[in-house]
Amino acid sequence: MTGESAPVDIKPGDMVHAGTLNMDGPLVIEVTAAGEDTAIADIARMMDEAAQSKSRYVRIADRAARYYAPAVHTLALLSFTGWMIAGRVAP
Repeated sequence: MTGESAPVDIKPGDMVHAGTLNMDGPLVIEVTAAGEDTAIADIARMMDEAAQSKSRYVRIADRAARYYAPAVHTLALLSFTGWMIAGRVAP
């Protein structure tokens, strides 16, 4: 949770998180939070919120993409029609 790569000494009364590695010997640990009250649950909630919310740039890109395909097809149809009228394309 802290990003520590080296072992850290813990004294009696210090808080440890789930997943902490015990390097020394037997421990007596009191659970103070479980389920939805844990730090990992908070991180998971924040990640879900971040994944569901769209940034300003994503909304702009979505709006542009909505108009892109119809615009390209309309221009292609107009171009084809223009060439047909001009007699440049064989019927």
